[in-house]
Amino acid sequence: MPKRRSNTIANTTEGLIGGSGSNLSEGIIEDLVNAVNGRLDNIVTVQGLSRTRNRIEDINIVSLGNNRYEVSSTEGGTYIVDMNENSCECSQYVYRNECCRHLIAVREALGEVAEVDTINNVEATRRARDIRDEINRNIRGEEQDDNHFYTDNEADFDNDFAEINDDSIEYEYENVLNGNKSTFGVELEFVGGDANAIARELYDLGIVSFPRRLGYHSRSEPGKWKLERDGSVSDGDAGGEIVSPILKDTPETWEQIKVICDVAKRHGARVDQRCGGHVHINMEKLDTARQRWRRFFKTIEVYEDCIYRAAGGDLGRVRSNARHYA
Repeated sequence: MPKRRSNTIANTTEGLIGGSGSNLSEGIIEDLVNAVNGRLDNIVTVQGLSRTRNRIEDINIVSLGNNRYEVSSTEGGTYIVDMNENSCECSQYVYRNECCRHLIAVREALGEVAEVDTINNVEATRRARDIRDEINRNIRGEEQDDNHFYTDNEADFDNDFAEINDDSIEYEYENVLNGNKSTFGVELEFVGGDANAIARELYDLGIVSFPRRLGYHSRSEPGKWKLERDGSVSDGDAGGEIVSPILKDTPETWEQIKVICDVAKRHGARVDQRCGGHVHINMEKLDTARQRWRRFFKTIEVYEDCIYRAAGGDLGRVRSNARHYA
């Protein structure tokens, strides 16, 4: 459930490339796409953290053509980054297989060149900074992933869950998504408890469409939640998945989610390492704006390894239905 607000590219797209209120022509949008696909024509300098020296340093990037770049810093040596392979010659990448600051620097520079040099104004600079911050957040998430799976470490899940289950964090109802008008939906999985009792109480409150747990992927009623069986968490009459209708960022939405969770807990529902919380986002915001699609695909690219491992590919086994849902 949402606890803190964050300001990301996803909720600052109004007036950007191809967004409503944008006065950029289709030709300029095409130029931007070409600029991102192209190369850096001059030396570009960005700042990056040196872990060895524990300080921020200037990193210089020179295009070698064919999407390859020479990356250097004053004291850190010179390395070749190949964006076709998303690889670097530095030891951190070669021997540890970790995303390095040289890769981060090139990705950051590509984001800046694509928007700042093509549309040279203050707004473009702000957008470039947003792109840079978004890329860095994605890379940090990649670096922090330690190949540790909660499904194989139930005790670790319980310990970590206990630490983050902090009642001192205030639950928010107003403007939780910072004014983002996109619709969305959620699926809340749980184990244990009496699923039918949960469904009955939610039905009495007018929240779900049926007073019992339904079968997996049962039909939905517009505007109503439903509680259905899910083979990964259901056992007898216990466990299930609570699926929302189309939602908007309104106080009523967040109040309803809180009520649903309170009812579920009251009837013994809980979460463990098998449970997931799924969020589905309306794709209307992407519309025909090419840069938004580009950001979307770049995000997928950054998390490609995580998606691969989430499907069990690195373990020599593929999760059931992985091909179907992919």
